[in-house]
Amino acid sequence: MAPGLGPLPPAAGPEPAPGSVDPVANLEPLLATLPRSTVARIRLGLRALEWLPFPWRFSRSSPAARREFLRRAEVEGSATTRDLLLLCKVLSGFGYASDPRVQAAVGYVASCAVSPEAAGDSPGEHAGSPLGELEPSGREEEADFVIVGSGAGGAVAATVLAEAGFEVVVLEAGPYLDRTSYPDEPIAAITALYRDAGLTVAMGRPAVPTPVGRAVGGTTVINSGTCFRTPEPVLERWA
Repeated sequence: MAPGLGPLPPAAGPEPAPGSVDPVANLEPLLATLPRSTVARIRLGLRALEWLPFPWRFSRSSPAARREFLRRAEVEGSATTRDLLLLCKVLSGFGYASDPRVQAAVGYVASCAVSPEAAGDSPGEHAGSPLGELEPSGREEEADFVIVGSGAGGAVAATVLAEAGFEVVVLEAGPYLDRTSYPDEPIAAITALYRDAGLTVAMGRPAVPTPVGRAVGGTTVINSGTCFRTPEPVLERWA
């Protein structure tokens, strides 16, 4: 990433070269949308990494000294140190990969394809009607069941209960997005679709990044975007 391999532009260093990518500047729109508590944790982690080479500071070391410190920390560092490195990798990856020049170099194209049978339907009519009311009708709602989360589990449970004749309310922290409003820019998608902008981490040793969806449809909305419909011959063979 940093030196720029092949058609990839280099990441900006202490003295940015012409045409280099500034991951920090690209991260500013993302950080501006995060909860203050998340930003505080990020700031605390970066501050800890800054002082890990004590009595020297990471940002005031030479590029060669920084590379050597990161190499040793990756191989010999404690679990906490490696967690801090993981945080930096995630943030720098976000900032670098969101640059249009990087996306062009790797052939990244964002689009929303619609199946031919759905192409003639209006988005609201085709995608919105099965959801029922999206806004509360008043200050209070009465229901037989309340489902928290609209992902694969919650949505199925709500459907089964509703088809059985019960009144069901589904609570979801994120917005409803269809093919007309689904984000086509990475930073916008991360902030719109993920809890804490995809920085949720399963605590443990090692810490594992666990991006969690925050939209109607839950994490399934995101994961299904990387899937394709199973071909009919395959379904017949499975049956």
